[in-house]
Amino acid sequence: METEDSRIDAYIATSGKWKGEVEALREIALTSGLREEVKWGKPCYTYNGKNIVLIQAFKAYCAFLFFKGYLLEDTGGILVKTGENTVKGRQARFHSVEEIGAREPVLRKYIRELVELEDTAK
Repeated sequence: METEDSRIDAYIATSGKWKGEVEALREIALTSGLREEVKWGKPCYTYNGKNIVLIQAFKAYCAFLFFKGYLLEDTGGILVKTGENTVKGRQARFHSVEEIGAREPVLRKYIRELVELEDTAK
């Protein structure tokens, strides 16, 4: 049986030109105290069983999908709706590891805010 780690390692290995970006986003999620799981075939990071963020490698960009991104005040100006009918999710899209590094403080801030919201929702 495959473990989640091996499935995530396989996802990273097949991320093509976005491998470095996926690894950078994974590091941010893991060092933010989130639990790593596989959902929808992608690396998903949770807090107390609640989905916080998902990593997705697309053809044109690599993204961090914040499941409840609509609750964030996007002070960093980096979040976009994933589609015109999207209600809750918001993506931060990246084209380089350097871009992720430059936005890391904002990404960590957004993760903290969503974790705090989950704690207060109990």
